[in-house]
Amino acid sequence: LFGIFLKEKRQAANLSLRELADTIGVAHTYILSIENGSKAPPGDITLKKLPKFCILMKKLLDFFMI
Repeated sequence: LFGIFLKEKRQAANLSLRELADTIGVAHTYILSIENGSKAPPGDITLKKLPKFCILMKKLLDFFMI
């Protein structure tokens, strides 16, 4: 569901995968993997990865003004 949501928001903002990836600082293949469901969305993370996850989610939320 998160992948569908992400793709809908990205497309509504008229952004390519690469544009969104460059904006939030991740690989476009990572976004594609989430959108097509081949990679779980951020969420099942270890404490070691928590700061990076929080930064990524904040960038996404800020970008889409959610």
